[in-house]
This record gives sequence, structure tokens and C-alpha cells, in this order.
Amino acid sequence: MGGFVSGVASVFKRRDPRTPVKGALPRLKNIFTVHYRGVLGVLVPLLILTWQPKKGQHDITVACLWFWMAWFLLLQPVNIPVVGFIPLFLLPMTGVIPTVDLCKCYFDDNIALFILAGMVHLLLNSCGADRRIILWLLCSGDSCQFSGKRIIFKASAAAFFLSMISNRLIVTSTITQFLAPAYMNLQSSTSSYRTNEPDYDVMRHIVLCAVQTASSIGSVAVLHASFSTLAMRAIWCSLVGKPMSGSSMAYMRNMLLEQDKLLKPFLTDYQKCCIFFYFAYLAACMFRWSDWLNMGWSGFEKVVPEIPMIKDATVAALFVIVLHILPKSFLFTNYVTARVKSHIGDVLKPDSPVMWWRYVDKNTNYGYIILMGGAIALNLGIRVSKLNESIPNYGKHITDLGWNASLLVICIIAAILPNIMSSVAACAAFLPFVLHMAAPSTTLRQGDETPAPDAPAAPSAPAAPAPANPTPWSSNFYLGALIVGIGSSFGFAAPFLYTPAYFCHYTGKVPIKQMIKYAIGSLIICIIVLWPAICFYAPIIWVDQSVGIKSYSLAPPAGGDAPAPSPGTP
Repeated sequence: MGGFVSGVASVFKRRDPRTPVKGALPRLKNIFTVHYRGVLGVLVPLLILTWQPKKGQHDITVACLWFWMAWFLLLQPVNIPVVGFIPLFLLPMTGVIPTVDLCKCYFDDNIALFILAGMVHLLLNSCGADRRIILWLLCSGDSCQFSGKRIIFKASAAAFFLSMISNRLIVTSTITQFLAPAYMNLQSSTSSYRTNEPDYDVMRHIVLCAVQTASSIGSVAVLHASFSTLAMRAIWCSLVGKPMSGSSMAYMRNMLLEQDKLLKPFLTDYQKCCIFFYFAYLAACMFRWSDWLNMGWSGFEKVVPEIPMIKDATVAALFVIVLHILPKSFLFTNYVTARVKSHIGDVLKPDSPVMWWRYVDKNTNYGYIILMGGAIALNLGIRVSKLNESIPNYGKHITDLGWNASLLVICIIAAILPNIMSSVAACAAFLPFVLHMAAPSTTLRQGDETPAPDAPAAPSAPAAPAPANPTPWSSNFYLGALIVGIGSSFGFAAPFLYTPAYFCHYTGKVPIKQMIKYAIGSLIICIIVLWPAICFYAPIIWVDQSVGIKSYSLAPPAGGDAPAPSPGTP
């Protein structure tokens, strides 16, 4: 018996990768060890889903599609954006939604806003203002301000606030590139007298985990403020260990000051211009909704008269076009101001615009547009196939809890999912369930759209009765969507691509086990902060007088079937 156990153990024990693989059992073990994502990712959907769909029952087809996408997003046997193509071929082939209607999901005003606002968000990064602010914060103070605790505070503050107004991935990458080499050099230079110095590898792990966590939290910008960052600093500071010596703090200061010397002493006119236009864009987005600033330059939607026809994507497009036209410098004015020919300078050389296309094109994640479109298509298929009518049977386990308790459950799930799959993937897989887990508060027949304020009332078929026992989720489901959107940014533990944790692991060389260890406390703190904010603060901000947002399910009109709803229908 002992020989059998030792033989089985020898099969699964770690070996030199150069060792030849002999025998059937070692080969199977090698396949499942190295290629388990591809094997399980493909075999499980084939075994579970191929016999499920039935002709004419589109709800079963869409449910299988939902599982298929979620499984691929979890195991990632293919690249994540590829999953967004699955609805594009499956829903038309099974007769759920025509191809022409489905393709509209892959580019709408939300996708346009994702692209255009992301380009405007790169303004401070493209002009180098983010590097200047980061180094100004890191290099502030004398040598005593470069201890482990102070570096955690300064680096986390830089990552937190700059992630609000610039690209969080570039911010995290920049801070990591400044701090990681400095701590690695300190570790090697103090190796001969380690008993008197702290372990700078551990300090590097703590500081960089703090940076990527603060960057993730700061990117949501509204509900958390800096409470989670400060609490995170209080917890992690206790793990630093021995205090840094004066010479080590001076060494750290000198290394960061060397980076600061590479920058010009003052903000350039180009950097000032980028900062001005970025905050002008934010002001335009906010004041566009103001009643007292309504100049009558656009109409209002017919279905929802309170919402202007010009949305955030249009404002972003306006700024992107203007910034691509406006030159970075006005050298051509030398033709007017120069007194002699030598004062004209290098005017004939083409001048780049304020927003440089190559930079924004390189740093725009077009792949996730496909994934977002696939998620919109999935949500549309859920409604068209009437799968949303059966989802409340499963969602009642959450909605039947107390209102605050159900919000807490959603917070916990939304915060855990981005640590086992990519943040956008977690949102795409979980948000359709949250949106449909409660019965809608009103059933609206086709043709019953809200008329314009001055239009005469038109006769219409009577609306179907509302649910007998509506839950708070029926009119406040937007709070669940808000939780999923914010909680999906809490991916602190796993280095998925296009997340701050990616740079923490691959650039900062922080092991995944250490990332998980330091992420647990931050995740708990974020849940504790997010939960009461959604319960008490969000209804005051998002909906006036906390009346909620009504959802509508489209019912067929008298004498015919309803056409497929548009992707933007709640």
C-alpha cells in the first residue's frame, strides 16, 4: 500500500521541466496541469450545454449563452474580448435576435463614451503632468519623510487622486517604475548588514500593493473618498517591521530626486493647456444637466422628457475633435510677430495637436469594446427571450432578505468576483442577474411611451397591473447596478490584464500570494464603506427624494407581437 501511495505521489510531484514525459498517466497529468484552462473551459460547456436548448424555447438558449460566457470569463480558455463575439453568432443562428438588431449593441452612446472619454482622460498623462505631480508628492520633505510609512501615504495619495483625473493604469505603472527599482537597490545595498535594516522586499510588496489598491479605489472617485485608503494605510503600516535607518531614507530620497531632476522646473504651457481642457470637459459634462444653464441648443427625448438629447458621449466627442485640431504650440503666430526672418523659427515643421492621436490610440483598450457589446447583447437577449421573467424565481433568495441585508450580499459578491476574473468580465457576468432578479415595477405596452410635456394625451391600451407584492428592488434596482459597477473595481488580489494589480505583479515583482494576503483587509474595508454608502447616501445623490427608478418590461400591444426592445431599454 505504501508503494502504491508513493507511486501516485511521484506522478503529481513537481519535476524538472526538462524531464521526459513517459506513460499515459503522466501525460494526462501534464495536460491538465498546463492546459487545464483550455481543457475544462471547452469540455464543460460542451458536456453541459449541448443537449439543453430546445426549438422555440429561446429562454433556455439565452440561459446557456449566459453560462457559456460566464464560464469562459472565469477560466479564460480564450482571450477575454473574444467572449464578446459569442452572442453575435449564437443569438441570430438560434433565431433569438436578428443580426442587424444585435450589431447595434456593439456600438451605442455608451461605447462611444467609453472610447472618447478615455481619450480625454489621457490628457494629463500625454503631457507629463501626472509624472510631475507624482514626483512632487514622492519627493516632498526631508529624509525623514522617506520612511516606509510616509512612502505608503505619499504613494497611495498620488495613486488615489490621480486615478480620478487620469488613466489609472498609467499612473500605477509610473509610480511602480519609480519605487520598485529604488527598493530593489536598497535591498541589495543593505544585504551585508540585514540585522539592522528591514527587509526591503517586504516593504516593496506592501507599498506597491497599497499603490494598486489606492489606484483601483480612486478610479471610482465618488463614494469612497479617501476613507478606505487611510484605513488601508493604518493596517499595512503595522507590517513594515524594523524602521529604516537614516542613511537608507536619504538613499531613497536621492533616488527619487534623480527622477525629479529630469523634469523641467515649472509646468509648461502645453501642460497647463491640457489641465485646463480636462477640467473644462468635466465642467461641461456636469453643467450640461443644469436647468439654469439650458440655452435651448438641444431638444429632449420623447420617451423620457427629462433627459436631453445631447449626452456625455457628444460632449466628449466635441472636446476630442477640438483638441485634435488645436495645435500644441502656436508657432505659426511668428509670421505675424517676427520682425526679421531669423525670428520666425521652425514654423514650417508640422506641429502636433494638443491631443496626440498615436498616444491615445495606443492607450485605448479597444478589445473591451467587444466584451461590453457582448454584455449588452446578452442583456438584450435576456429580455427578448423573456428569461427575465424566470430570473426573479432565483433572485428571491436575495430580494426576500431585508433591504439592507440584500444590499450587503450584492456588495460581497460584487467585491469577490473581480478577484477571480477580470473586472469588466465580472461586471458583464453578474450585472444582468442584478438587473433582473426582481420583478419590474411596471409593465409598459408598446406605444405607451411618455408623451412630450406639451403634447396632447393619446389613447393607448391599458397597462398591465404591477406586481401584487413589489419589493424595494423593483424601483431601486439601480442601487444594485451601482454596487456592481463600483465593486468590480475592487480587484486587488489577481493580476489580470488592464488592472493596476497587473503592474504590481509584473512590474513591481510582487508575488501573488503576497497580493492576496494584503488584499483581504482592503477588500473587507471597501465592502464596509460601500455598503452604508449605497444604503443611505446613494439614494440622496442619484434620485431626488429617494423615489427610485421604475423599470419597465415591454408587453405586446393589442392585436400583435411586440418588436424587440432597443438595447438601451431598462
